[in-house]
Amino acid sequence: DTTLQYTIIAANALRDVSNLAQIPFLSSVCNLVLTLVPLVQKTKAQKDRCMRMVEEIHRTLCAFMSLSVNSDNNMPAALLDDIAQYVQTLQTFHAFLQTDRQRGRIKRLFKQSEITLKLETCESDLRYASQLFAMKYGIGLSAAVAEMDGDTEARHQELLELISTRSASFATDPSIRESAFKASSGSLSLLPGLPKIFYGRDYELAQILTHLLGSEPARILILGPGGMGKTTLATAALCDEAVSARYTSRHFISCESAYTTTDLLSSIALHLGLENSSRLGRHIVDHFVRSGPALLVLDNFETPWEPVEYRDKAEEFLASLADVSNLALIVTMRGAERPKIKWNRPFLPPLEPISSFASRQIFFDIAEEPLDEEEQALSELLDLSGSLPLAVSLMANIVSFEGYAGTLSRWQHEHTELISDGHSKRSNLEKSIILSLGSPRLLSEPYAKDLLSLLSLLPDGITEEELLASKVPVPRLASCRLALLRTSLAYMDVSRRLKALSPIREYMRRAHPPAPSLSTPVRIYLEQILSVWDVHQHLPSGNLAMRIVGSLGNMHSLMLQGLDEDKDPASWLVIGKSITILNGFSKIMLKGTSPLLQRVPALIDATGDSLMRWRYAGQLLNRTTVRPTDYDAEALIEQGVRYFQTVQCPVGEAIRFYDRATSYHSSLRNYEQAMYFSDAALGLARRTKNIHWVAKTLLIRCRIAEDFGDSSWVMDLAEQAGQLTFGSMYELERLRMEAGAVVRFGRLRQGLGVLENLQHHLIEMGFRNSDKFLAVIDLQADVHLGKSEYLEAYALHKEIAAKTSSGVSPGFHANSLIYMAHIGIFTGRSEEDILADLDAAQALYTSMNSRRILLCTWLRAELALHRHADLESAYTEYLLCIDKSRGRFHDIFDWCLSALGDPRHSMGGNTFHWATAYLAISCKNKVLVSTYRALRYLADIFVSWGDDETATNVFQAVLQCVTEADNHRLKAECMDGLAGIAMRRGDRTEAGVLWEGARSLLVRSSQTKAVAVVDSRLKELDWC
Repeated sequence: DTTLQYTIIAANALRDVSNLAQIPFLSSVCNLVLTLVPLVQKTKAQKDRCMRMVEEIHRTLCAFMSLSVNSDNNMPAALLDDIAQYVQTLQTFHAFLQTDRQRGRIKRLFKQSEITLKLETCESDLRYASQLFAMKYGIGLSAAVAEMDGDTEARHQELLELISTRSASFATDPSIRESAFKASSGSLSLLPGLPKIFYGRDYELAQILTHLLGSEPARILILGPGGMGKTTLATAALCDEAVSARYTSRHFISCESAYTTTDLLSSIALHLGLENSSRLGRHIVDHFVRSGPALLVLDNFETPWEPVEYRDKAEEFLASLADVSNLALIVTMRGAERPKIKWNRPFLPPLEPISSFASRQIFFDIAEEPLDEEEQALSELLDLSGSLPLAVSLMANIVSFEGYAGTLSRWQHEHTELISDGHSKRSNLEKSIILSLGSPRLLSEPYAKDLLSLLSLLPDGITEEELLASKVPVPRLASCRLALLRTSLAYMDVSRRLKALSPIREYMRRAHPPAPSLSTPVRIYLEQILSVWDVHQHLPSGNLAMRIVGSLGNMHSLMLQGLDEDKDPASWLVIGKSITILNGFSKIMLKGTSPLLQRVPALIDATGDSLMRWRYAGQLLNRTTVRPTDYDAEALIEQGVRYFQTVQCPVGEAIRFYDRATSYHSSLRNYEQAMYFSDAALGLARRTKNIHWVAKTLLIRCRIAEDFGDSSWVMDLAEQAGQLTFGSMYELERLRMEAGAVVRFGRLRQGLGVLENLQHHLIEMGFRNSDKFLAVIDLQADVHLGKSEYLEAYALHKEIAAKTSSGVSPGFHANSLIYMAHIGIFTGRSEEDILADLDAAQALYTSMNSRRILLCTWLRAELALHRHADLESAYTEYLLCIDKSRGRFHDIFDWCLSALGDPRHSMGGNTFHWATAYLAISCKNKVLVSTYRALRYLADIFVSWGDDETATNVFQAVLQCVTEADNHRLKAECMDGLAGIAMRRGDRTEAGVLWEGARSLLVRSSQTKAVAVVDSRLKELDWC
């Protein structure tokens, strides 16, 4: 009992500390241990062995505590991998204890040898782990604690002492208090402060302020070469007091890491707190339309604008922003060419060098004012700087250390060398950079130049922890970093990432590109981090996903360099695998397809590597990665089957491929083929006895059941997976599938509670901007539709559409466009807007070659019926949809039966037939809301037959059920039917009460026309 108590205390303490230290996977360790201990207390199988295992767990927890308080966040990828492996060991132990609880005494007796073998394996793994962390990484509280025969009491006391002595540092250390990995630093947009040194731009600033504070919307473009102070000028305008008072919201977006228009939209959406969607640009515009007076600065806009293939889209988005009357725009770009939108007149001319007087002011803010005898030297240095603000700042930094005469003397010496080397035509900015690189402060740390060279490939910058973990061969790293900061060649951003300005990065890449010995360790470290995420993506990993997001720009740059410059085929193999992982990660996190993916086929040809080929093939089978017409999926799958059946390869790769093939065929509703590959994957997974592979394949089979509308099968499979998924991301996926089945069964309140809990967990894990989060929102929208809360459902689908696009989760995007259009039919949206969403969805389904394009046919039938009363066209379209959706798309089939069975429309003259079929199929599939609706249709039919008594009984039964299900519209329709019967009986009072109740429910469902009809009936009754 003491060991169990101490283990709980250690797990709780470690969870608190690890949440601050933000070490991936440690929170999962703690949560599993806290769940394991009560199970060990209750277990009947080999209690002594289980207690020994808890002793090993306590030992490892103490080691992890030491790691958390002493690591400084310097986490080698191998260590993270080992911690993740430890989580899997704990999960295996947990799965055994859970299963053991469900066994009776007789079963336990017959399974004794199996129980013993499993526990021996778990105990061996736990003992190995505690030895590994103590020996491999030198982790332990002290020498005494690290000893394997140390007692629990001693470890516990030392653990308490460690927590006590280190608590103060946790309260004050900023690196522990806040995470540095919230997003790609190039995408972050925290409002910068007023520039501390700002001279020589009074005229330009006054012109900008005139536009910002005038009556016309400001559309300001700041042009000029690098180092001219464009960003500083924009920041000065942004921070002006009058501007701050005028604009209730101000935003500064750096576009340096936005290589495409999609990247740009994602960066802005991240800053605004918007979800990714297929119409993200539209959502951003809508946000600003609603936001009141706003000012948006797009800095370094040339990055997404310059590539010819993205220019039109970039300009189109910029033009849509310019159409927002309450939004002021400031755009900074290198060069002299203007994007084609209507800018304020007169144009702000491209920035030119500042005046000599302004240059002197910058000098005097950074360096001491010159003595009389140094005035000549200052004048010459100002001439040499060309009065470029960045060049002046760099020169002044050198002067502050070397003095005026010393700086001038060194400039003259090095400038002569430049001329002799044929570089006399270099720009003044380049010459200033060269001079800074030759300054004594930098020369005193000769390796600082190497560090700056490395930064030229890192648009996201790099943290000290990443530099240390990647083992970059730069001696005296801290001193080199300080030298770069002192000479203004680098700076620390708000996330404490060391970065270099774009002009300096570009110069270094061209003049002093980093040697492979510098860039390769960082690339390898990031590839290893990616690999850890890939192998253990089924585990909650703390902030690991956000660490990767924070370095996406770096990964792109480093992998591109590796492909272009590293001629080692072994490196190509690693890079190729990393690209496929990066692409999968990018799609999960709603970043779209990685541009690097197009380089993989050439790598496959160059290396002949089969595993890379089939990993890439798996990416192709994801129908949102490329246009399906670009390859023959059936032939690709057939070749893959032959390969994995005849070649010895890692079983995980075979399971991965079969799972992809399963999902592909399920999406096309090829049931037999989907089940064939599901059986193959599940069979392999079970033979390995890896609980995570088994759980994953069961959940993919769950998706088959979802696609075919069999909610009972979903629940059964989810229950099987539930025995294996505790403490993993698969548990969240299992709960989402169960919630979906519960919602389809009509238990809406229960489903909504589960979904809200899932949403909270995903946000906590850093997956707010992910396809996992979209799936939860999509189900929440289904709940609101089930309750006929159309505006709430519309808002959720609008959120999904805003987070996605034709290039980012296009399936989600098209689906939400369809739902938004359909909801619009009943809530008064203009037909123009409805058709715009419908046409966009149809174009997307066509590009994906998706059979879900049938949704567009159904929606056109709905539009014909409810907006144009064109019964003949609607009837024809519904019959077509029923024929094509039978056995494939249960939702479309259900909706068409519902329309045909509704006696209010009487299409085709077979209403009773369709309503009866609708009832039978709804009962078979156990879809309660559809069952209630079918019964309501039959009640209407009984009314038309003059059988008010039967109709009353049916209406009342349905009314009771839908009241429990909380479906407002269906409840109102039942009350309306009962009110009509009451009127025929002459009971005007009862009819008035029923219609009054129905009216409030119809208002809740946004049924404006139906409310008007009820109002007219109440008016006829003189109802007050």
